[in-house]
Amino acid sequence: LPRRILTHGWWTAGGEKHARVLRFPGKKFRQQRWNAGYWEWKAPAFSLPYRLDRLHAAAPDRLILWVEGEKDVESAEWLGFTATTSPGGVDGVGRLDLQALGVLVGRTVVILPDNDDAGRRYAYRVRAMLRQVGAKASVLAPSRHGPKGEAPERGDLTDWGGAGGTRAVLDGLIAGIA
Repeated sequence: LPRRILTHGWWTAGGEKHARVLRFPGKKFRQQRWNAGYWEWKAPAFSLPYRLDRLHAAAPDRLILWVEGEKDVESAEWLGFTATTSPGGVDGVGRLDLQALGVLVGRTVVILPDNDDAGRRYAYRVRAMLRQVGAKASVLAPSRHGPKGEAPERGDLTDWGGAGGTRAVLDGLIAGIA
């Protein structure tokens, strides 16, 4: 089979190019930033939340899911949620632009971490950052978001959906933490 490179574009709130993440076979990632008309092989100096334009377009009372990675954002969107993440996974959260996170002030954000120690650390760092900017943020523990009450070991939202997780189940789990 041909080896696919997946590209995830990051846009400003106004719809301008900001950065992109390329996912290569073997779960290898590289970042590029937009620099006056061309893609440069460098991570941006600061990072915006993924799908920032969609966060701005979402109704103020709409629940936002924060997941770990672009693939899981797309899985959340497939389930009908508005979702976001930070670039670079666990290591990228520290480069997030706090001003850009202002779009989440007063919003309810539920963080769904990957089911591993790094994912849990990531979730609590994200929660602290979101609360710092005035979002109502909580973490849905990975041990709770499996279709039968458990998440696959080292699994993520995409794995959970592949194991039979549904929007109705996730809505119920989210209601249980509110």
